[in-house]
Amino acid sequence: MSFEMGFRFATEGEATVRDTLMQLQETIGEPTDGPKKKYGALYDRLAFDLLGEAYAPFPELLCDHIASTWPLGPGDDLMGEPVLKRKVHSVRTAARELGMDPRRPRKLLVDVDLVRPVETGRDDQWELFDAKAAQPHLERINTLVSANDFQEALNMSRSQFELLRKEGHFPPVIDGGDHKPLWDVRATHLHLESLLTGAEPIYVTMHGWDDIPTTARSLEVSPSTVLKLLEDGKVQQIDRHTSRDGYASIVVTKGEIERLLERPEAPGLSIDVFARQCGLTRSAAMRRVRERHVPSTEGRHPKTDARQRFLAPGDLAAFHERFVTLRGLAVELGMPWQALRPKLAAAGLKPFSPDGQDYGAVFERDVATAADLASTKPRTHQNKGKDGE
Repeated sequence: MSFEMGFRFATEGEATVRDTLMQLQETIGEPTDGPKKKYGALYDRLAFDLLGEAYAPFPELLCDHIASTWPLGPGDDLMGEPVLKRKVHSVRTAARELGMDPRRPRKLLVDVDLVRPVETGRDDQWELFDAKAAQPHLERINTLVSANDFQEALNMSRSQFELLRKEGHFPPVIDGGDHKPLWDVRATHLHLESLLTGAEPIYVTMHGWDDIPTTARSLEVSPSTVLKLLEDGKVQQIDRHTSRDGYASIVVTKGEIERLLERPEAPGLSIDVFARQCGLTRSAAMRRVRERHVPSTEGRHPKTDARQRFLAPGDLAAFHERFVTLRGLAVELGMPWQALRPKLAAAGLKPFSPDGQDYGAVFERDVATAADLASTKPRTHQNKGKDGE
């Protein structure tokens, strides 16, 4: 029945498909639910399974629909690709960034004709506007607030704020004289958003994943230690909890933080977990280990006591020093996958495969660096013809 229904809508043309997608978007789940949760199997199949040329128009249409009708920013994911820069705001996401009630920014945006009034427009979550066009207007709003308002806007407890402030994080922008200290909510929101660049959105925390305060308490370190690792770009595994805002939305794994602290008792990664983190199939990851393209360590399984290979902290460091995944490369270059793929082709850069076998979308870091992908121009069809391809 679902296939017949989908076929019927598809045969009625693009406008009908887009209208149907919008109806699903507005009626399924909560406004804060992301596209993956709202569209479910449809999203997963078009993003990850149906990748052949025959299906190409459908994921492209869904991708374009989501990009133009959803207020996505860093920490969000679009069809398997990390969102690196916000292009569209909703009244709600702008209000969250500004740390204030949505009514205030909406009134300002109505006055400059960027959004519609509440009476004729849509809900704050879905009333969208161009983030770049609104930038000068939003910057006119004073976002300096007191310590209590700052903590509340960033979804942070008083004790957590004091611990971080004591170690040099989140200093006030005004502090001294007869004026009480004031903090800039918007600048801090943008800073935290930058830490989520390349992160994946999640709806529930999985085993081993937690927010910064919980992870710090578990490892008996200060939250500043964890935050500093994030700010230094050392943390590879970062998720954004979609039902939380601000500081509380940042989710990391205890295992990775413990390895970064270089504790001798830090756990290694099983090959299965390593494969998931790098976007590899289990067989490709096993092949890398077996052929010794990834260093590994032998130990015993904690439950079965059987001997097995795993990746110790030093093994993981060696891997990331030598290789970079496609997703990691896109994040490092600040470039969408759609723009990166033709640049890889133009530079003749292919995934690491010394013996012709499939090792997944992983590239040698020194080769990628030498290719200078940031300045490489994609090859046009005309250029391909000249090359005899």
